[in-house]
Amino acid sequence: MSLIDLRSDTLTMPTPAMREAAMAAEVGDDGRTGPSGKGEDPSVNCLEDRGAELMGKEAGLFFPSGTLANFAAVLTHCVRGDKVVVDPDLHLVRTEKAAFMDRFGGLTPVWYTRDKDEMPVADSFAKACSEGVRLACLENTHNYAGGTCTSLARMRELYAIASQKSVPVHLDGARIFNASLALGVSASDIASCADSVQFCLSKGLGAPVGSLLCGTREFITAARETRKYLGGVMRQAGMVAAPALKALETGITRLAEDHENARLLGQGISGFPGIRLASVQTNIVMLNVAESGQTAPWFENVLKEYGVLAKAMGNDHLRFTTYRGIKADDIKKAVAAFHAFIKENEGVLAQWSSMSSSYQQTP
Repeated sequence: MSLIDLRSDTLTMPTPAMREAAMAAEVGDDGRTGPSGKGEDPSVNCLEDRGAELMGKEAGLFFPSGTLANFAAVLTHCVRGDKVVVDPDLHLVRTEKAAFMDRFGGLTPVWYTRDKDEMPVADSFAKACSEGVRLACLENTHNYAGGTCTSLARMRELYAIASQKSVPVHLDGARIFNASLALGVSASDIASCADSVQFCLSKGLGAPVGSLLCGTREFITAARETRKYLGGVMRQAGMVAAPALKALETGITRLAEDHENARLLGQGISGFPGIRLASVQTNIVMLNVAESGQTAPWFENVLKEYGVLAKAMGNDHLRFTTYRGIKADDIKKAVAAFHAFIKENEGVLAQWSSMSSSYQQTP
């Protein structure tokens, strides 16, 4: 049985053009800084310049991962013991964690809340940005909220609040181009609401590896030092920077296909008792299965038997993610498999045996 893998858009494979670019890349030692303050790998330099341009920032810095880029950004803004304004569900907090672990970053979180639309509550954010706070962090799109977007108006409101309180803002924009597409604004519009921004090249854009951190020249110069201390320097990194440049050329507009496939998937697997579907805005479909009588890991394990791979996000949430390798036919098969899974597991799912007529739908 072939598997439809919807665990993450990190599964996107590089295109033939990206592979060719890697082989033909002009390379140098990116770890050695020249008089310009940039490294000696010309392909990396081109990528950093292009990324900064797309974000509307002065400079960029190439990292092997978004986790490292976010960590370096936070450590460049802060010192051990500083207070950082965060949402408890930010990827920086729930998955990456290191900035707030005593043995690594040693930073102290100050929490803000999200509203029913999964956007940061302005009053809560303002209260969190109290005296003594060093940095505020945002995420757009928001992974644990199901790929939902914070509107440009709200981003501007939050940035104005932070600026008034002299608190710089770091944006985890891992999927910022998905947010840009969903909101109908440019990525640079979103990034203008932050002093530094990280975005991923190896998710929906499809590059084999890497993320970019962008900000002012002064900030990026400092972040370059932080990257070195964290072991993030790569030498002839043009071999992965060149495919990433191709990803920026070809991958951004193509994201619309992923959004449409996610919308179709959400429509196909919604409406079942005990399962709540989060708003499908981008390429992520998130189901809350807390009322189903089973955990998200159980759903993940059993769905695999039906040929669909999803990802449990804690005990209550199950995530499906679309990307370039997933086509409309795959979505149809995944929906049909989900319906078969529901029908054949009715007996172990709370509330459902008495409501079977509610899910006798045509996939």
